[in-house]
Amino acid sequence: MDNFYVVLGCSESASYEEIKKCYQELVRKSHPDKTTSTAAGADYFIKVNEAWQTLRDPVKRKTYDAQLLVEQCENELVLYATVTLQEMTLDGSVYCYPCRCGSFYSVPKDECVKSNCDLYEQCSECSLGILIKTVT
Repeated sequence: MDNFYVVLGCSESASYEEIKKCYQELVRKSHPDKTTSTAAGADYFIKVNEAWQTLRDPVKRKTYDAQLLVEQCENELVLYATVTLQEMTLDGSVYCYPCRCGSFYSVPKDECVKSNCDLYEQCSECSLGILIKTVT
């Protein structure tokens, strides 16, 4: 999903008037009648217009902001702990560490050994993750 605030060049906390001003400036610069016609230019103008149509309407903007927040949360790792391999339990060929939710983080031993760098592992049951320090 495109970030309409980025498309328009304004902040997520921008007022209606600020969003409108950004939109109008971009329309003047990117309108197909004012520029050389290219497919990329036309696509950009369509994105600018789509962003404006969404962000100018308070109900659509609120819905969009909620969707954007969900997407941002899904893409961010919430760090639960920073651990070393010594703090993890080696179960056969898999290092394990308990998660706060009751599940476990599981990382194959060979992945830890060959990476020679820190690893991020996300819990399969919740949004928490751990940073595994594999280098001492």
